Amino acid sequence: MKLINRFNEIGYWIATEILTKSEKVQVKVVRQFIRIGVHCLRLGNYNSLMEIVSGLNSSSISRLKVPHLMQ
Repeated sequence: MKLINRFNEIGYWIATEILTKSEKVQVKVVRQFIRIGVHCLRLGNYNSLMEIVSGLNSSSISRLKVPHLMQ
């Protein structure tokens, strides 16, 4: 249960870090989390990778309309 709770906490933390920033900073934060996720994948750290994916896939993040993310 502790591992599951920690997984959820990290996902919520990632979403909170993105949502509490201005639009320009949100883009930078999302890109940084994606870079970290790529590093986790290369290292075989799948738990951390999935925590990041979980945070980025949260409903509050997916509702963001940030056109700069597509560039």
